[in-house]
Amino acid sequence: KAVVKGELQVCALYAAVGGGRPQLLESTLPFSQIVDVDGLDDGCDCDVTVEVASLEMKPRAGGDGSVRSFLLSCKLCASVSAGRDGDLPVVYDAFSTRYEAELTRDEIALETRLCTVDESFQCKKTLEFSDGALGTVLDLWCEVQTGAARNEGNRLTVSGTVLVCLLLADADGHPSYQERPIDFTYHCELSASPENMRCDPRIEVVSPGFTLQGASAMEVRVELRFFAPVCDVRRLPLLTDLSIDEGAPRKARADGALVIYYADAGEALWEIARRYNASPTAISELNTLSGEALEAPAALLIPVQ
Repeated sequence: KAVVKGELQVCALYAAVGGGRPQLLESTLPFSQIVDVDGLDDGCDCDVTVEVASLEMKPRAGGDGSVRSFLLSCKLCASVSAGRDGDLPVVYDAFSTRYEAELTRDEIALETRLCTVDESFQCKKTLEFSDGALGTVLDLWCEVQTGAARNEGNRLTVSGTVLVCLLLADADGHPSYQERPIDFTYHCELSASPENMRCDPRIEVVSPGFTLQGASAMEVRVELRFFAPVCDVRRLPLLTDLSIDEGAPRKARADGALVIYYADAGEALWEIARRYNASPTAISELNTLSGEALEAPAALLIPVQ
């Protein structure tokens, strides 16, 4: 089980009855949830992502009919991924010297985490507005629309787009809403270069800010946090199932108990044993061999069934 804890930051923009300038209400709500994860134990490292699945906010009237509070209903979606460092035993091949065998192979993706990038950086842009369109900034918030990472040797390049959302008011107090995109690119050095990288970055807005530059322009500054585990992915054809049919014995060779095989340098002992349906250990012991491959050409005695 994984215990997921965090805080939900709620920002509500509302207008009082009778009009007036909109007001901003900010509140922080803690949450805690237990998530069942198969295979998870104390030796695992966990990455957790929590997203808002749905949000509903309604004004709530008191006993005198006045509205002084809100009723908030929110559903969160928590995603947990876990892994551990260590050696993983795998099986590439198998055969039976006595019975017919049916093998099942599949390409399995194995990931090795090289590092975890957790850095903050700032992007900024000067936004231009037509005369009179800027007015007063009632509220400003930002959302990360897209984010992608690519590997360039030992350097990780992150690029994406931040959508700046603006709630403005003109000279008469009439509100208007505008959106402006800001493209960004960020580079960071990696401790190792992956051959086949998998990196799913999480880019979050830490804090937005702005500075007015006259009546028709403003500089927007957005601090972003980039968090991403960088993994090297290897896809291996591994043995996933083995079925031995004891009712189907393999036919014994009728041409003797030993076969002389002239092997070339570099040949694998396992492949020779499989070809002649023999035991790799028996071939190694009979020919006084060490290692999994022949270092030089040799005439081998192969004990056969």
